[in-house]
Amino acid sequence: MTPGPVVEDFNVIEDIGSGQIPGFIVALKIVGILDALTGIAILLLPGAERPSMHSAAMMVISGLAWVLYSITGQKVTNAAASTAGNFILAAPIALIAPLLFHANLYVDLHGFLLGVVAGAITSGAAYLLWYSLLPILKATTASTLQLSIPCLATLGGVLFLGEALTLQVMLSTAIILTGIGMTILADKKFS
Repeated sequence: MTPGPVVEDFNVIEDIGSGQIPGFIVALKIVGILDALTGIAILLLPGAERPSMHSAAMMVISGLAWVLYSITGQKVTNAAASTAGNFILAAPIALIAPLLFHANLYVDLHGFLLGVVAGAITSGAAYLLWYSLLPILKATTASTLQLSIPCLATLGGVLFLGEALTLQVMLSTAIILTGIGMTILADKKFS
């Protein structure tokens, strides 16, 4: 059994302290992560409004759930079976939860089918890809790759919804991808 990302991170910290990891690799990784986070701030903060406490709490819970999902994914040996099992476990919750929280719920066949395609097929493929990649990625690479999601969503909006491709979008995307690239490069040099 391989150690989880938390154990791996502590081993990296220990190796840094003992001088086993060259300083430039550590610096490259830190600069890459900070670079990607700066790009996220440039992309998301201008025009952003403070979310409600409920929305903020839901985002934090979602983030923590994704962390647990990703940590679990590093130990998975059969990505397809695990992803299918996760979707089977989540389906009853996805079907029942809206009934509890939306009194005037209306569902038509077209909307339901679009939800199935977007939720089960498209997301299922993305989760399967993620679970397939996690066992071969270092924790820092995996976590930094997640920072590409807002870029991809924004560029999807440009391509499919006709949203404007602004200088802010192009600049932030370039900064985020550069930071991700620096972190991946540092992980490859260290391994």
